[in-house]
Amino acid sequence: MTKEVFITIKGSQLGAEDNNLIVTKTKGVYLHRNKKHYLQYEETEEGGKGKIKNIIKFTSGQLDMIKNGSSKTHMIFDLKEDTTSLYHTSYGSLHLQIHTTTLKIKEEENEIRILLLYTLSSNQVPLSDNQIQIVVKAI
Repeated sequence: MTKEVFITIKGSQLGAEDNNLIVTKTKGVYLHRNKKHYLQYEETEEGGKGKIKNIIKFTSGQLDMIKNGSSKTHMIFDLKEDTTSLYHTSYGSLHLQIHTTTLKIKEEENEIRILLLYTLSSNQVPLSDNQIQIVVKAI
C-alpha cells in the first residue's frame, strides 16, 4: 500500500429510521509499523472554524479512533473486552462504554476494508448500535 491514500468512512446507527448516515471522504496518510496499521487524516470542524486531526490505528482484534480538535476522544474498539471512553465536546464530556461485536479487516495490495459493529452505552444504559465501514485505497 502506498503512503498517500484516499479514505472513505461511513458511519451509521443500526435500527434508526434514517440510520443517521455520516460519510467522510478525504485524502490521508497510511503507515504500517510494528504489525500495526495507521491512518492519519484531517476533517473540517462544523461551521468551518478549524480542523480535527484524526488517527485510526488497527490490528486484527482492536481498532483505536483518536480525534483532536474542539472535540477530543480516544475510542478503543476491542473484540476481547468492553472499553470506556470520554468524549469531550465544547458542551461537556460524555462517559461512554463500548461493546465491540464485529471487527473485520480485509487487506489487499492496494486496498483495505474494515467493518466495525459496536454498541455504545452510558451509565450501563444502551444508547445505540452502530456500524462503521472504512475503505482505504492507494492513490
